[in-house]
Order: sequence, then structure tokens, then C-alpha cells
Amino acid sequence: MTAHFEPERPATRADDLPWARWGAPRPLPQAALDLLRSAFTLPEQGAPAVPAERVRPAESRLPETARSAFAAALGAEHVHTGDAARLARAGGQSTPDLLRRRAGDASAAPDAVLLPGDAGEVAAVLRVAG
Repeated sequence: MTAHFEPERPATRADDLPWARWGAPRPLPQAALDLLRSAFTLPEQGAPAVPAERVRPAESRLPETARSAFAAALGAEHVHTGDAARLARAGGQSTPDLLRRRAGDASAAPDAVLLPGDAGEVAAVLRVAG
């Protein structure tokens, strides 16, 4: 299983964020590290994040009847219940979300990822969910 997921639509959607960080890592300036080390006991090297390839979310709890209804509204290719799609959306960019993901905790993974293509399909999803 790979953690990278590339759906077909919407065409303008943003790239998935890396599993356990905000973006490309940049080192802290030495002065900032010195200040932090004077106040806290810090390891020389940070603990590595658990790689996404080793993280497994819980089995999707989406009932087959709901998955079928969403597939009828959007097309089956736009309803995803696989690990990669769900892990890519397992939380936001808050510090608690990032710390949880770095530890390999996928408990916030959704049961499904739906990719409506327009306002009509969003309305259809809401009708099915409602």
C-alpha cells in the first residue's frame, strides 16, 4: 500500500499534504535551537515520524448501502474507501493532528472520501447523507 493518492477530480484540487508534516522541512535557526535547549531538554535529533506505509486506519464503517448510494450519485470511481485516500485526509494541520499522525495514529481517518465534481453532485451527496 502506498500513502499517495491521486484522484481524477476535481481538477483544481490541492495536492495532498505529506503524512506527518506541513511541508518541506526547514531547520530552525541555531539561535532558536539554543533558546529551546536552554529551556527544555531536547534530543539532538528529533524522533522520526512513523512512515505512512506502516500506518493502517481502522476498517471503513461505511455501510454498503451508503457506499452504493454515494456511487450512484457520483460514480463509483469518485467514492474511495481505501487506506491511501482515507489516510491522506486523516486530520488537518493543527499541532495535535500532526503529532498524532507522526506517532502513526490514524484514528481520525474518515470512513470514505467522496469527490463530487460540481454543486449538483454536492447536493446529491447531502441528500444521500441526509
